[in-house]
Amino acid sequence: MLPSDPPVLFWILTAVHLLGLVGAVLARSREGSSGNVLCLTFFLACLLLVGLTTMAFLRMPSGAGVFSGFTLGAMIVGTTCEFRRSPSTSVA
Repeated sequence: MLPSDPPVLFWILTAVHLLGLVGAVLARSREGSSGNVLCLTFFLACLLLVGLTTMAFLRMPSGAGVFSGFTLGAMIVGTTCEFRRSPSTSVA
């Protein structure tokens, strides 16, 4: 059961969102390194946590679950998109 105190809910959501975004950044920044498996495992655990938080908070009358959905989407897009520039192939 979720606590009903608004400040407690705010800090729970803030901590979960920050943890999720940190997990996404770590997963991207450690790509190809020796700690890649550990960071990916941490990211997947954070993804599960944010997803469960989204489902739990969607029933709240304040609509707080919507922000968890945004964080979930940002985590997925941030880890699957390729932001590096590809080498340009110029035809001479």
